Amino acid sequence: MELVADQETKAPIDSKLAIKMQKAAYQACALIRVSGPNVILSPSLIIEEADIDITLGALEAGLKAIS
Repeated sequence: MELVADQETKAPIDSKLAIKMQKAAYQACALIRVSGPNVILSPSLIIEEADIDITLGALEAGLKAIS
């Protein structure tokens, strides 16, 4: 998932914001990786609905942390 600072110009967010998002998602129980403005998800091949809910909730927490 690519994070942008401006939807029209597609300018990437500052890498410090991506790290802030990563930390907030980790605190909300999901391990995500960032590479520049990109969020990289690597879910298990065997995943339960509850795990998906946790991951989406953590992503939401991360996005709220940088918005």
